[in-house]
Amino acid sequence: MKVSRLGVLLVLFVSACASPAPSPAPLDYPQLGKISLDVKDLSFVDRGIDERPAAPIAKTFQPSIADALHIWASQRLQAVGGDGIAAFVVKNAYVTEEGIPADTSWFQRPQTGKLTGHVEIEFDARGKQGYALATANAVRSVTLPEHATDGERQDAYNNLIDGMLQDLDKYLDQAIHDHMRDFITSDPVIGSKLPPPLSPNVSP
Repeated sequence: MKVSRLGVLLVLFVSACASPAPSPAPLDYPQLGKISLDVKDLSFVDRGIDERPAAPIAKTFQPSIADALHIWASQRLQAVGGDGIAAFVVKNAYVTEEGIPADTSWFQRPQTGKLTGHVEIEFDARGKQGYALATANAVRSVTLPEHATDGERQDAYNNLIDGMLQDLDKYLDQAIHDHMRDFITSDPVIGSKLPPPLSPNVSP
């Protein structure tokens, strides 16, 4: 189990081939605003995969779902209290890939594959208010055209990440306001604030 402070270091990979590498999904969510929590410490816990998916895990895409969640949480949540702790726990975050019967009804090229993303989150807080827990799950799928190129696969994955983060933001925002309302503060008290994610190539 890997535990780190919120704030992620993005590593840029430079392709040695002449053709440009597919662009990873853009990760920036300032328009969503902050949820201020009356706790002093906020941590990110990536448990990887609690239960092995039935279908084979798809090839590695960048960024990983866990990295996308790390940045989302860094930009969405902030600790502004004088005591107490909160933890954003990724219980499951993975992508599966499977073939599907060719469908030409809506597409110029048959859609013969499908990527499905799975995310399971727990967010808990402990402090003078007691204990509170919010959970959220998100599942999204996108199709792939026949003989998809690396660029088309990355674009499909980008759409998958974007859709999953939109769903997760809606579900987790509701869960936090339903089950953790005692920890939400509109007038931040003196305490540590969550730093923004680190810039590329900057060591923690």
